Amino acid sequence: QWLSWISIHDLVAALLHCLLNESLNGPVNVTAPMPVTNAGLADTLGRMRVAVPSVALVTVGTAVLAAFRTPTFAVLGLILFGVGFSGAFPALFAIVVDEAPEQERGTAMSSFNLYYDIGAPIGGYGVGELVDRAGFGVGFGALAALSAVGLVLLPVLIRPAAPSTFSPARWPAKHARR
Repeated sequence: QWLSWISIHDLVAALLHCLLNESLNGPVNVTAPMPVTNAGLADTLGRMRVAVPSVALVTVGTAVLAAFRTPTFAVLGLILFGVGFSGAFPALFAIVVDEAPEQERGTAMSSFNLYYDIGAPIGGYGVGELVDRAGFGVGFGALAALSAVGLVLLPVLIRPAAPSTFSPARWPAKHARR
C-alpha cells in the first residue's frame, strides 16, 4: 500500500489552513510528491519505528469503536484501525523474518501468514460471539485490551533496530510510484 510521507510541519500547516479558511468545503487531500510503500517505510525507518505506532493506532481505533456509538466515531475508529493495520502487518511480518535464522526464514514467513489466516476468522467469530453476548463495547474493548498487551510486549520481546534517518528527498527513485 502506498502512502504520502508528510512532514509534521506540513501536516500542521495544512490542518491550520483547513481550519482557518472558511471557503474550503469537503474533503482535502494532503499528499507528497514521492509516495512510499508501508514496507519501504518500515525498511527505511526501522521495523519497530513503524510497528509500535501502527499497533498503537490499532489499539486506539478499537478503543474508539468500543467507547463511542455514533457514526462519526465509528468512521474515525475504523480509519485509525485501518491505518494502523496497514503499517503493522508489513512491519510485523518483516520483524518475524528478521528474527528468524536465515535458513528458517521461509518457515517463519509461512508460519506468520498461516497464523494470521487462521487467527483472523477465529478471532472474528470470537469477537462476534462476545458482541452477541455482552455488547458491542465489550467486544471491541476486548480487542483494544489485547492489542494494548501486544503494544506493551512488542518492544520488550523484540530488540530495537538501529536508528535511521529518513527524508523523502533521499528516497531512491526506484521506490517512487509510477
